[in-house]
Amino acid sequence: MNTAEMVAALDAEIARLRQVRELLAGAERESGERRRPGRPKGSGNSAEAETPTATGRKRRELSPEARERIAAAQRARWAARPKLGNQAPAKAKRGRPAKGAKRTEEENAGETTA
Repeated sequence: MNTAEMVAALDAEIARLRQVRELLAGAERESGERRRPGRPKGSGNSAEAETPTATGRKRRELSPEARERIAAAQRARWAARPKLGNQAPAKAKRGRPAKGAKRTEEENAGETTA
C-alpha cells in the first residue's frame, strides 16, 4: 500500500465517521436529550435531596424543656465572657515596622519581662 492509497483510505474512514457522528447528533436533537451543565438531575445532590422527607429520615424535634436548658446554658456562656462595653476592638498590625523604628507603648503593653 503506497502513501496515496493510505491517504485515500483515511479520507474514506473520516467521511464515514463524520456520517456516523451526524446521525448520532441528529438522534440526540430529535429526542431532546441535550446535556446540561452541572450535575445530572437525580444525582442526590440537589436541594430537594437534603430535605428529611427526600432522604427518608425523620427530623428529630427538641422538647420545650430541652430548648430551655440549651438556651440557659448559652446565656451562661455569654455571661461568663468578659464584658468589653463600648471599648473599640484592638487595631490589627499592618506589616512590619521599618528597621530601627521605635516601638510604641501599645506594642510593648502585651509583653511581659522575665
